[in-house]
Amino acid sequence: MFKSELKTLMNEKIASFGYSYEDIASTAGYSGSSLNEAAQRIERTLGHTLLTMDSAGYDYKYTTEELIRTICSILKIEKEAVDDGISKLKAEAERLRKRFHGYVRIISTNEVRPSGWASAMGHFAKTTLKLPVELTDNEHRVRMHKVREICMDHYKKSGGSLGGKYGKIKYYRYYYAENDFEDIKP
Repeated sequence: MFKSELKTLMNEKIASFGYSYEDIASTAGYSGSSLNEAAQRIERTLGHTLLTMDSAGYDYKYTTEELIRTICSILKIEKEAVDDGISKLKAEAERLRKRFHGYVRIISTNEVRPSGWASAMGHFAKTTLKLPVELTDNEHRVRMHKVREICMDHYKKSGGSLGGKYGKIKYYRYYYAENDFEDIKP
């Protein structure tokens, strides 16, 4: 599994300086009502495996990369280390984007055929479970165990039904490769 040296360095510096996320947000130029939101964004960023470099982010002040560079500047991390760390984060994000990401289709008693784009998007959201991207890095046996847990948790929370026109859940179909799948019965 990918481990960011830059993320580790940033968190170590924060601990050694004794900064709070609010301290960093304030030093980065946030104030007033945006201070708390910025502190939460910084906390999310520093807690994320890829420092959120795998998703677009902008809060009307900084893009994700600009925020990371600003935090690193506040923490007095050398520019070369920051450039190298961001380069590695971008490369890992790109590697993950190009890879097949497993997902689970929920097969119910009633086959529903959506009509129209909006209907199709709603149908997809209703009948698909998204899986954590990190799950793809695990060996198949570990992935299957985790996916079964996710499916059983969904089954319990939904009461075994997708509701309305969809009906009861018959089984879950876990796609772990392009055309390879395993069915999971609740």
